[in-house]
Amino acid sequence: MEGWTSDKAVTVLRGPEGAAVNIKISRVGVPEPIPVRIVRAIIEVEYVTAFMLEPGIGYISLAQFSAKSASDIRHQIALLEDEGITSLILDLRSNPGGLLEEGVSVSDIFLKPGVEVVETRSRIPDQNDTFFSQREPVDADLPVIVLVNRWSASASEIVAGALQDHDRALVVGEETFGKGSVQTLYPLPGGNYLKITTAKWYTPSGRSIENESHRAMLAARGGSSVAVEGPSAAIDADRVFYTDAGREVFGGGGISPDLAVEGEAMTEAEIEFREELGEQAAAYSDAAFRFSAVYANQHPDLRPDFQITPAMLDRFYEFLDEAGVEISRELYDGAERVVAHELAIDLATVAFDDEEVTARRRMAYDTPVKTAAELLREGRTPKQLFALAETRKSEEGYREQ
Repeated sequence: MEGWTSDKAVTVLRGPEGAAVNIKISRVGVPEPIPVRIVRAIIEVEYVTAFMLEPGIGYISLAQFSAKSASDIRHQIALLEDEGITSLILDLRSNPGGLLEEGVSVSDIFLKPGVEVVETRSRIPDQNDTFFSQREPVDADLPVIVLVNRWSASASEIVAGALQDHDRALVVGEETFGKGSVQTLYPLPGGNYLKITTAKWYTPSGRSIENESHRAMLAARGGSSVAVEGPSAAIDADRVFYTDAGREVFGGGGISPDLAVEGEAMTEAEIEFREELGEQAAAYSDAAFRFSAVYANQHPDLRPDFQITPAMLDRFYEFLDEAGVEISRELYDGAERVVAHELAIDLATVAFDDEEVTARRRMAYDTPVKTAAELLREGRTPKQLFALAETRKSEEGYREQ
């Protein structure tokens, strides 16, 4: 496909379901192209990754909402229960979300039937609606921690907000993005449409999920979304709301975590390494993946618990030089922790093609996951989790002072 456009490649590869297509793949570390016969089929992307993080603590990551997200998560929880799950981490970090109904269906997994999940408020009467949980939960008492970050949006915020407001789960991480609006398309002459924001999403306690500052940013950049000013566009900044149990939660757009935990910060040497790479970052990433492919081919007996050794780092530095990526050895050595961590993720991805293996590699410096696990080892009920989080906040406040 050298020299082809993506459109041409797609045109050649796609075809009727069940029909075959013959291709040859040139792979790093393999001298001759590999012939492959592919039978065309409907591609179903799996967005759920689940495994036992440690005895008793289950981990489920949802990368994006789909029509089958709720059923997939229910199924994975059932499998984890067979392995002795007593608590759960639901990871919604960097999940861009999806439709409102999908957020409601995932919230159903943890809430009792008839509980409010989200409300839409609009100046258009038929867009005012309240959505309630309908199905029986998998386990109404299972201690749950929901992980979120600044890129958790839309349906992710519906789930986090509903479980937080009903004191069903402890929310840990960073304040979410703040995408909680309904857009309506109005036809215009000439086949064009005008997209207007006509309603906002509100959590059960009354907090607006929509972050108005993001909409202002879009407008400043020439974004196509138009905000409808009026009662539904009120900003909840600095307003205090209360959960079912009387815990304070805060409005203003997005979901504020019960316990703020950021990822592990880079050192000055690691930051300098990143800055020095600059425009070479893409070439560096490509070289790391190619190095991992070569290494995996040369070591077919590689185990999932492999370690990145000094010899591997030396060879990788030589590989970077051969690939034309220029970086001083001093900066490279100063960023050894980051280089080794990212190289381990690439190598795990190439060598095993297993979501759990790769996810565990990513967690090496995952402070939010480690914090969640620590809390779940002590907290046997949701109420205990909230108490532990308050204790942690008090201790951190004391340390800061």
